[in-house]
Amino acid sequence: MLDWCFRRCDNHDVAERSPIGYIPKTNAIDVEGLEKVNMEKLFDIPREYWIDEVERLRRYYDEQLGSDLPVAIEKELNDLEKRVKAI
Repeated sequence: MLDWCFRRCDNHDVAERSPIGYIPKTNAIDVEGLEKVNMEKLFDIPREYWIDEVERLRRYYDEQLGSDLPVAIEKELNDLEKRVKAI
């Protein structure tokens, strides 16, 4: 996984955009020497989980920051919610 991170930082074409951010492309992570790895399941994006996660983040930000939450973070959270709900 570290190799993938370094290659991603070096602008190699190893990532694809997903509703929650960038994830490794198929076969971009070297799993040689590991038992069978179900990459599809590993990078699955369960819709209900992420909808709940957005709500948990909103509550946390409300409790911890209230009106001091930076507008940019609120926008990112709203955008994340839209992308996840579109899955």
